[in-house]
Amino acid sequence: MSDLSLSDTNFSQALLDTVGALITVLDLDGRFVGFNRASEQLTGYTFKEVRGRSYGMFLLPEEHADVSYVIEQLAAGVAVQHQNFWVTRSGEKRWIHWSNTAMLDEDGRVRYLLATGIDMTEQMENGRAFLAEKELNELRSNFVSMVTHQMGTPLSTILSSAELLQNYADHWPVERREKHLQRIIESTQRMDRMIRDILELGQVNAMVESSQPVPVDLTHFCQRIVEIFQVSDHSRHEIVFTGPDLAPGSLQGAAPVCGWLDENLVAPILENLLSNALKYSPEHSRIELGLAIEENWLIFWVQDEGLGIPAEELQRVGKPFYRGKNVINFPGTGLGLAMVKLSLNALGGSLKIDSVENMGTKIWVRLPFRRAALRRLRRGAEAPGLDGDEAHE
Repeated sequence: MSDLSLSDTNFSQALLDTVGALITVLDLDGRFVGFNRASEQLTGYTFKEVRGRSYGMFLLPEEHADVSYVIEQLAAGVAVQHQNFWVTRSGEKRWIHWSNTAMLDEDGRVRYLLATGIDMTEQMENGRAFLAEKELNELRSNFVSMVTHQMGTPLSTILSSAELLQNYADHWPVERREKHLQRIIESTQRMDRMIRDILELGQVNAMVESSQPVPVDLTHFCQRIVEIFQVSDHSRHEIVFTGPDLAPGSLQGAAPVCGWLDENLVAPILENLLSNALKYSPEHSRIELGLAIEENWLIFWVQDEGLGIPAEELQRVGKPFYRGKNVINFPGTGLGLAMVKLSLNALGGSLKIDSVENMGTKIWVRLPFRRAALRRLRRGAEAPGLDGDEAHE
């Protein structure tokens, strides 16, 4: 160090080298003036190579601002601890926990910044492995619970009806036999849907990779989905669409919103959210599908007045096979929202959920948006009389 004699410097460096922890000393400009043997061994650089160079040589670009703030705090005399990655000569990233303090001169002014580091990479990786194992165990537990509850019921129905038919079919009237046959068919279909949901979960990424976006009138696309649900719901709920330049609840008079979209990927996302809204909402309540454009983002939302999600469960919603405590008696696999999240991640989109238990839920879907020309619209059949140049964004 510049203000020490040669013998003092050699003694100080020898002392630093006996310590197993990483020890570095910086001047007030953030340049190395001390760098012990443990630091050399970890980074692959010698003290001679790093002396006078900035601490930033070891940092990831995204961590410069945080570490600069730590340096400022130290320069002000505030001892702080922090963690960041160090990138070695070979490009390996090591996770270091630092304890930092200021070294003062005889007048009590900060002269150097001393940092003592411990390599926590193995502990961090073990922690990640622990969390991964914990998540796997939770997934396994949720799957077993789903299979036991959701598949156990239809299996019991099938077995019961089959045994009754085997023992009494010859003595029963046709209507009674058909009733039990219908129970077997419905239970089999329910199990088939569950199995297909599980299989589809593993096919999401492959579906996205083979995606083929085409120009779509997004307003018409949403209106068509709402109309399908209105018919199948038999007026048990008030299902409405709200879009740009469209009065809530109206399905007519909206100006086209035109964008590139793979309907085969996006329609199941909205259908899944609407199906959940219908399933968990009381009759005659309102369910809304919405559409908006925010710069280069396409925003859909589904809002209901149903059961809602308990606050303590919001972070777990969307994990495969997980089902909330307030919906456990409703049929389902816990895969619908998981598939939505996987699809959105693969498409570069995101999901946001606002919910209050017993008051309702609002879910936003956000997707990258690329505008399409009117003449290229896909609305079941090409729209006549529309023209314009394609706008790429």
